[in-house]
Amino acid sequence: MAPQGRALSVTYFTVSGKRWIWLGHKPKVESLVVSNNPAQDYPLAPATRGRLFGASLIVLGLLILVFGGLATLRVFPNEVLAGLLALAIIALVALVAALGPKHWIVRLDDTGYSVRFIRTAGVKASRWVEVNELEATTVAGARCVVLHLKDGKTTTIPVDLIAGGGQSFAEAIAKHLKATNV
Repeated sequence: MAPQGRALSVTYFTVSGKRWIWLGHKPKVESLVVSNNPAQDYPLAPATRGRLFGASLIVLGLLILVFGGLATLRVFPNEVLAGLLALAIIALVALVAALGPKHWIVRLDDTGYSVRFIRTAGVKASRWVEVNELEATTVAGARCVVLHLKDGKTTTIPVDLIAGGGQSFAEAIAKHLKATNV
């Protein structure tokens, strides 16, 4: 129920193609940016995806080989091997789904960026207005883009992990920073 003197409002907005309804008091927003530009998603590079998939196949193959040998020696019943094979197939399907190109590791939009699946990235998400500087550097032998935030924290993104290459990725970040800091 609304407090005395304040009326409820209904606001419609769209996020990621879904229509949402805000029922309540108008949120206190200094400025609302509405953009028709979709987010830019950067998936894992195909070479990295292939290395992860190949290593996982080797591990699954070795597990099946070891447990198959143990089942042959009658250390445990064949049903255990059948269960392991079923789990290996499930793991393989999950691996293909997880490493698919539709899963992004970096997302850029008009308001900011998000990073996921990169353990050493630092700050995982921030708004463009909080970014102080963009730096292209090498960290531990890997080419990286480092976003220095105004509070002194950083986001480090290895560009060799990103599909499409580092040059276009750095240019996209620079474009967003320029549009924000004009």
